[in-house]
Amino acid sequence: MNLFSLHGKWYQDDENRLTSNVLFFLDRFSPVLLPPFLRLFASDDAAISCDDISSHRIRFQVYDAGRIPDAEIVLDDRIRILLEAKIGSNLIHFDQLAEYCDRLQATAERFPEYYLFVLTQTDQNRRIAGMAEELERAGRIDARRVRSVKWEKVLEVFDHYKASGSSLRMLMHMFLEEVQSTMYSRTDIDSLPVGELNEVVLTTQNAQFAEMAIEDCVFWPYARFRPAQYVAYYFTRDCPDYVLSIPYVARIEHIWYDATIDEVLTAIPQFKNLPDFQRFRERALQIYPSGSETQFTIAITDTPVRLQNRVHYESRTDTKLHPRILPGQTTTFAQLMNATTLDDLR
Repeated sequence: MNLFSLHGKWYQDDENRLTSNVLFFLDRFSPVLLPPFLRLFASDDAAISCDDISSHRIRFQVYDAGRIPDAEIVLDDRIRILLEAKIGSNLIHFDQLAEYCDRLQATAERFPEYYLFVLTQTDQNRRIAGMAEELERAGRIDARRVRSVKWEKVLEVFDHYKASGSSLRMLMHMFLEEVQSTMYSRTDIDSLPVGELNEVVLTTQNAQFAEMAIEDCVFWPYARFRPAQYVAYYFTRDCPDYVLSIPYVARIEHIWYDATIDEVLTAIPQFKNLPDFQRFRERALQIYPSGSETQFTIAITDTPVRLQNRVHYESRTDTKLHPRILPGQTTTFAQLMNATTLDDLR
């Protein structure tokens, strides 16, 4: 928990709290952050006049009749922007989009340049563009005034300025830490009470995942993985050096839930500190291609330790230890260290 865990804590959901924190940065550090933020929403056929801005006004959740947009940004009293932010798989629906477009059209005389910005965690560009085109056919707005950008692009901008000097660096670091806890449900193993953790969890690894586990210190758990202090890797038949055995154990450091491949490779900085990020990137993209919206669970571990006596699999009638259902089975560290076969882990 840090400053940005508390800022906006009274909001009913993480979506509002995250948005309010972004608006704080855009307002407080507007000369540095506001222009690159606005340029994210520019397009080839409709640029936004964001240079030489002399004044701005940013308001969170501007109340009006009907729905409430997450933010209103007014630049030089001539450009009006409504912002709607979504995290997770939340969608902006047609009625909501249409209402905000109508609201912008109603103030077009006062604000001749106006836009609706939509921030999403998943890729909804095509869907939002389709709804905007439908509204344009109805004469309700120029579809080019409706723009959507993924959160990861905003976080890339923020991460770039994390390296800058002054107070912005420290605040940005804390904010990006909070983003990981909020948007990707990051769990730091060392911060959890021992009573909430399994001691050792067993997992099956084929050759593709085994390389990342041993060389890159990356573990891909099953979806609703319950946190554990250690992971013991059971290698399958396509791992010739360690066939049908548990040769390594690693201490788990961090777990991220509900992340996409692009978020892992661009928006979560811990992965860039891996022993060889480029090698990991190439391997990960073989599993999930760039642009994939599939969400998964992923973890970073300490360097795996090779067991002096690897734990072998011996065929038994006890199905609880069959390799096909081994993932998720738990044991103690002491049992793992003293085991010679999987039966010893019961």
